[in-house]
Amino acid sequence: RGITTNQSALTIAGSLLIALLAITVDALFSLGERVTRISPHMKRYTIIFVSIMTIIAMGIGGWAMHYRHVKTDVIHIATKPMTEQLILGNILKELIEKKTDLTVEVTEGVGGGTSNIQPAMLSGQFDIYPEYTGTAWSAVLKRTDTYDESLFNELSQAYKEKYNFEWVGMYGFNNTYGIGVRNEIAQSYGVKTYSDLARIAPSLTLGGEYDFFGREDGYAGLQRVYGMSFKATKDMDIGLKYTAIGRDEVDAMPI
Repeated sequence: RGITTNQSALTIAGSLLIALLAITVDALFSLGERVTRISPHMKRYTIIFVSIMTIIAMGIGGWAMHYRHVKTDVIHIATKPMTEQLILGNILKELIEKKTDLTVEVTEGVGGGTSNIQPAMLSGQFDIYPEYTGTAWSAVLKRTDTYDESLFNELSQAYKEKYNFEWVGMYGFNNTYGIGVRNEIAQSYGVKTYSDLARIAPSLTLGGEYDFFGREDGYAGLQRVYGMSFKATKDMDIGLKYTAIGRDEVDAMPI
């Protein structure tokens, strides 16, 4: 989880636990080898000791897993790895802590966005995250028809029936897709519209997040409506595409 959520502390803690587990297993194997060389009397006590330690370890592991999923007075909010989401997540934190006695923890920049946050919501790791209705419609519910806000009640009902999730309010802005192109390319070719971009797309590389390439209203929609087909496409984390276009690793990206 530390790697997925870009949290160094969790990554280090997880690595240490894995190392400790490996050392423990190795010690048990070594002990097992020695057992075969000791007297039957000592062998019996050694086997009993190892069995007891194994049961204790399993019990501690089971307790830890149970404890992780026990609901407390802490609300866990997740955000995707982009500035807008970080702002929204912290606005929610301040609002909840101001209006209630609850404590809020924000996990910022979950790698993979919806594809990792949605399963974590289902498992109880997170309680809230800012989501976009179009993404929910296509990436989560796997609907292939185009979403518009007249379908919000249907979206909300589907989430309640399928996941027991509630959509609480709307933020009041429309964050639809656009395509950004490197400035020198736009100036050289006079790119001002999608139709202009479609003409030169076969010579360009498009980089974007997984959601964009998997959605009907993303890359598939551009191909269908504008005949836009790029020379190459690159899947990348949403937080990395600005770095990629700044380094000329891609020529265009969804914004």
